Amino acid sequence: MFTGMELRHLRYFVTVVAEGNLARAAARLRVAQSALSRQIQDLERELGAPLLARLPRGMQPTEAGRVFLAHAQRALAAADAGAHAVRDVVAGAAGTLRIGTVDWGEHVARIGLAVDCLRARMPAATVTFDPTAWTEQPAAIAAGRMDAGFCPAVRLTDLPSALDGEALAEEPVDRVVLSSTHPLARHEAVTLRELVEVPMLLPERAVYPAMYDHCVAELRRSGREPRVIVAPPSPAASAGLVAAGAGFILGFRSLMRTPPPGTVVLPIRDASITVRLFALRRKDDERPLVRAFLACLRDAYHEQHPHESADESAASWS
Repeated sequence: MFTGMELRHLRYFVTVVAEGNLARAAARLRVAQSALSRQIQDLERELGAPLLARLPRGMQPTEAGRVFLAHAQRALAAADAGAHAVRDVVAGAAGTLRIGTVDWGEHVARIGLAVDCLRARMPAATVTFDPTAWTEQPAAIAAGRMDAGFCPAVRLTDLPSALDGEALAEEPVDRVVLSSTHPLARHEAVTLRELVEVPMLLPERAVYPAMYDHCVAELRRSGREPRVIVAPPSPAASAGLVAAGAGFILGFRSLMRTPPPGTVVLPIRDASITVRLFALRRKDDERPLVRAFLACLRDAYHEQHPHESADESAASWS
């Protein structure tokens, strides 16, 4: 008993129309001619109309058959496209890649180059950007909320053990952001001994323990214990607190090209920390899509002159 239309009925019908002959269609489909004839008859009963006219020289679609043919072809094309999309996902050439970003210096342009490269290599893939602050990206990746992201660190072991990282670039942490009304703002540069007299703003230690410890240890080199004020993970929020006179924040050289409103950026004469920007993924995430993005990042960071607008070269504090 025929219980409903299936894709194979559509494929049989379309093939018979294309061949114009039941025997040739059966050979192309690799089914018995009698079985193919029964399937066409079942389809016609289901639709309540003859779809094919049996003529001495072959078979041609009836008026109802011509109307149904267009719909059958679209349905088969959609099914084939769906199957192809699934195969792409399984093969790693499609799917959604959730990535974090950094918003300072040349990294903006280089990450943009990497995303363009990935889209060219895997056009079926979708890239979405996650606004999570870089201080929180390692935890988000480890928890599976993001697929790849970035975080500056002194060494890879500073980051969660569940993550694998690749160093893309390195730079010193030798800039300080101070309120433009602070007495030190009139100096051309500052020392750690001068800074230790001012509260240092840092996200709470649980957000990024290693970097917290590196910053505290840097100020301790002055011979004094720093005063730490817990600040938001967002650089923009911390910069607002600095402008209001709450204290200072340490920063990377490229992050500090343009001072946030109400602040000044000064060099630290005796700074000693150098950080590397790591591209991160979970160690157990071996998907080709993730690996392809990391390969594109490598290529982007080997480019000598990435496109970089005037706005992109400065920090984004919004």
